[in-house]
Amino acid sequence: MAQRAMGSAMAWVPALWLVAALQAPAGAAERRLVDATDITGRVTDAASGAPLEGAVVVVRGTALQAISRADGRYAVVNRSEPGAPNHGVSLGGGEFALEIRAQGHAPFCAEGVRVQPGQVTVRDIALHPGGGGNRGVKVAPGGRYFLLEDGTPFIPAGYHHQIVYGGFCFGWRPTQGKPWWPYNPAIPEHYARKLADAGVNFLRIFLEDTYPLGAKPHPNRLGMFQDPPGTYAPDVIDQWDRLFDFADRYGFKILVSLYQTDQVRAHWRLYPFSASRGGPGPETLQPGEWYSSPALRACHRRDWAFVIDRWGQRDGLFGFDLMNEAHMHWEATPQQVGDWLREMVPFVRQRMARRWGRQTLLTVSGSPGQSGPDMGLYINNPGLDFVTTHNYDGPIGNPVTDKGRRVDVVLPALAMREAVARVMERTDPVKPYLDTEWGPIHAGIELDSCGMPGGQKSPAADETYFHNVTWAHVAAGAAGAPARWLFRPGLTDRMLADLGSVRRFLEGVDTAPFRPQALPADRLRVDALRGKVHALGCADRDQAILWLLVDREPMPAPDPRPAEETTVRIRHWRRGGRFRVRVWDTHRGCAAAETEVRAAPGEELRLPLRRIDRDVALALRRL
Repeated sequence: MAQRAMGSAMAWVPALWLVAALQAPAGAAERRLVDATDITGRVTDAASGAPLEGAVVVVRGTALQAISRADGRYAVVNRSEPGAPNHGVSLGGGEFALEIRAQGHAPFCAEGVRVQPGQVTVRDIALHPGGGGNRGVKVAPGGRYFLLEDGTPFIPAGYHHQIVYGGFCFGWRPTQGKPWWPYNPAIPEHYARKLADAGVNFLRIFLEDTYPLGAKPHPNRLGMFQDPPGTYAPDVIDQWDRLFDFADRYGFKILVSLYQTDQVRAHWRLYPFSASRGGPGPETLQPGEWYSSPALRACHRRDWAFVIDRWGQRDGLFGFDLMNEAHMHWEATPQQVGDWLREMVPFVRQRMARRWGRQTLLTVSGSPGQSGPDMGLYINNPGLDFVTTHNYDGPIGNPVTDKGRRVDVVLPALAMREAVARVMERTDPVKPYLDTEWGPIHAGIELDSCGMPGGQKSPAADETYFHNVTWAHVAAGAAGAPARWLFRPGLTDRMLADLGSVRRFLEGVDTAPFRPQALPADRLRVDALRGKVHALGCADRDQAILWLLVDREPMPAPDPRPAEETTVRIRHWRRGGRFRVRVWDTHRGCAAAETEVRAAPGEELRLPLRRIDRDVALALRRL
């Protein structure tokens, strides 16, 4: 099997020396120890020679990995542990690359490891202490935004991706099922670079893509994370290895969500956990059993342990969405979901601490407009670090009017502002909030036609809808851009530019101490000589973010008339003060002007603006 490059996360690591690189059969004692394992050896500290316990040895291009014991020994695969991931799966013959990572040591990739069929290859490895360069994400001191571990602000600006979607999928050759894309490994690299150049730094992705479970007449297993349970798909795992390579190389972060739960529930009899497929779960799930079944909980723990061991140290990891839309799909009670969280949260935290000596951000996603256990169950759960929702309600999910001929690009933005404000009002003040799914779920790609003459397709309406909802989310006090589900083959260049613009705007705000709440209508007013302007904003004691949107007809109507001689009035800071105001051109993605305003104690703060063409963002900071 061809070797695979590890990416820049490996390229900068100082050369790691291999103590031994023997490609010969092991002795009888060694065979008894590893029980016919294909690759074995010891991992030690290069400085002291001491054995390293808990080092992870990954076989690239496969789903196989091993953990070193207290004496530093590892074994790929130890068939004497039936409960271990990939139990009994053999490498076979070929040439492989080993990726080795250990807590407190620089990672390394040992290439050219040749395995002979029926023989045991021995590789003893010494790792150099230090770095690894991990730039994990944590909650900022103010509690509403994110920082990297080195103190650099991190503003999530991205979208929800899928492993079968365009871009990254072209470098993937599934072992099961027939892909619907041509193989071209140059495309993923180009795509990752394009995202980075646009300013995208965040992706939410399901580990599996289970839509093909419903294929007829025979289920297509393409995109399955595991099948049977505990035997992980080598092509999917290899695809994820390369996703993290790109993330490390180009500086974006991945929020990992394990199960695509709506499809798992819809096609349960075809899912590997079901008794119909030989899994440990029942053939027919009872309400709440996804959470309450001990056998299914064991599967959840094993899957998260595998994910943590393989990718928990990667620079590209943002965090874990422990359960997608936790209060939906399973007919569970609040107690069932709560009990599951009380088991799973400490399990994940302890595994991260033991394996990598660090933590990562944890959340659970949900849709506030859907029925099920109250969202407060996880909005203010002390074990979770930030809040995520999926907003598809009202005009957000269906912006199309007049039987699909026109698209309302104003009401969805106002609805997103209200949705964010409602969640943040209920959220612990030291937790960031971010929407990780939204979009025209009830209108779909019909947005493209939007009544253009002769049926000509144009993304203009969808791009404007995307722009407005994104900025409304930010203006209400969310921690970054909302991550839209891909309702089109890919985000347009203009959509990607909007994400970069949001990121640059918020990076100019002192987000570390900022603790905003959405400004109610009675505290924020806009007067314009000509044109109607919607004002959305959030503020704390010393800072504020405002977004002003000129009202308009549903598209494809022409651009609205500019708002002339506009004055923004803010009644929020009773003690008055002097503020620096940064005016941001949301479409060009750059600052347009900077000025200072002041108000006496008890007076409203007035911001005069000569003209607003479509919309404008403002950042205010007390001097």
